[in-house]
Amino acid sequence: MNDTEVKSEILQFITDNSGQFYEVGLQLNFTQLPASHLRMILKELEAENKITSNGGRSPFRVVKA
Repeated sequence: MNDTEVKSEILQFITDNSGQFYEVGLQLNFTQLPASHLRMILKELEAENKITSNGGRSPFRVVKA
Protein backbone atom coordinates (compact mmCIF):
# COMPACT_ATOMS: atom_id res chain seq x y z
CA MET A 1 0.00 0.00 0.00
CA ASN A 2 1.47 3.37 -0.98
CA ASP A 3 1.32 6.62 0.98
CA THR A 4 -1.51 8.01 -1.13
CA GLU A 5 -3.69 4.99 -0.34
CA VAL A 6 -2.76 5.11 3.34
CA LYS A 7 -3.48 8.85 3.49
CA SER A 8 -6.88 8.24 1.89
CA GLU A 9 -7.69 5.45 4.37
CA ILE A 10 -6.67 7.59 7.34
CA LEU A 11 -8.77 10.50 6.11
CA GLN A 12 -11.72 8.13 5.64
CA PHE A 13 -11.18 6.71 9.13
CA ILE A 14 -11.23 10.20 10.66
CA THR A 15 -14.31 11.11 8.60
CA ASP A 16 -16.16 7.92 9.56
CA ASN A 17 -15.46 8.44 13.25
CA SER A 18 -16.33 12.14 13.34
CA GLY A 19 -12.94 13.06 14.75
CA GLN A 20 -13.43 10.95 17.88
CA PHE A 21 -10.03 9.29 17.76
CA TYR A 22 -6.74 10.71 19.01
CA GLU A 23 -3.48 9.62 17.43
CA VAL A 24 -3.39 6.55 19.66
CA GLY A 25 -6.75 5.46 18.21
CA LEU A 26 -5.27 5.77 14.74
CA GLN A 27 -2.25 3.72 15.79
CA LEU A 28 -4.54 0.93 16.97
CA ASN A 29 -6.26 0.85 13.59
CA PHE A 30 -3.17 1.35 11.41
CA THR A 31 -0.75 -1.01 13.13
CA GLN A 32 1.13 -1.61 9.88
CA LEU A 33 2.56 1.94 10.11
CA PRO A 34 5.34 3.01 12.46
CA ALA A 35 4.24 5.89 14.71
CA SER A 36 6.68 8.28 13.03
CA HIS A 37 5.23 7.52 9.59
CA LEU A 38 1.67 7.96 10.90
CA ARG A 39 2.60 11.36 12.37
CA MET A 40 4.13 12.36 9.03
CA ILE A 41 0.92 11.46 7.16
CA LEU A 42 -1.21 13.31 9.71
CA LYS A 43 0.99 16.40 9.34
CA GLU A 44 0.63 16.16 5.54
CA LEU A 45 -3.16 15.98 5.85
CA GLU A 46 -3.09 19.02 8.14
CA ALA A 47 -0.84 20.91 5.72
CA GLU A 48 -3.33 20.13 2.93
CA ASN A 49 -6.14 21.54 5.14
CA LYS A 50 -7.99 18.22 5.09
CA ILE A 51 -7.88 17.69 8.87
CA THR A 52 -7.23 19.77 11.94
CA SER A 53 -5.99 18.72 15.37
CA ASN A 54 -6.63 21.96 17.29
CA GLY A 55 -2.99 22.13 18.32
CA GLY A 56 -3.00 18.49 19.35
CA ARG A 57 -5.46 19.12 22.20
CA SER A 58 -8.52 17.54 20.63
CA PRO A 59 -9.29 14.67 18.26
CA PHE A 60 -8.42 15.10 14.61
CA ARG A 61 -11.37 16.46 12.68
CA VAL A 62 -12.14 16.73 9.01
CA VAL A 63 -11.98 20.31 7.76
CA LYS A 64 -15.37 21.31 6.41
CA ALA A 65 -15.15 22.96 2.99
